[in-house]
Amino acid sequence: MNKYGEVTIDQTKILVRFGSRHGQVRAILKWDDMKIISRHGEILYEEKRPYMMTKRALPWESILKEWYKKPRSYGHSRHAEYLPGRIRECLNIQNLMIQRERLGWLRSRLVMHSITEIDERLYELLSQSDAYSDIEEHPYDVDWSKYDSLNRPWQSEVQP
Repeated sequence: MNKYGEVTIDQTKILVRFGSRHGQVRAILKWDDMKIISRHGEILYEEKRPYMMTKRALPWESILKEWYKKPRSYGHSRHAEYLPGRIRECLNIQNLMIQRERLGWLRSRLVMHSITEIDERLYELLSQSDAYSDIEEHPYDVDWSKYDSLNRPWQSEVQP
């Protein structure tokens, strides 16, 4: 078990939810399934073996929690490529402060919605959010009223 809670079985890394809490774990391997058990006998993970080619659900709560703690790890994570398109583009930003804020927002929405539902309804959920309604909190937002006052196309310089 590495420090991120991953176990390597059949040359495949498997993320065990809350696995980083347990220093040592045991694996019970059968020909078609496996169990990861803590030292105290608690079943941490139970699934088909990786070579059985079954789809596994990723524990997005714990992945997003790690990314929130270390925002720079998002770009190096092997789980980032499994994010749906809109969410991946939303998180693909250089400013770590904004990225961390977006990760926090995503974590709070993951409690009530699945990751695919958040991707499908991203713009709707963003418009309902209180975090993005206040424009002046963001460091790169523009006050559009000042910008619009610089150039007024409806006022022509030449008057008849």
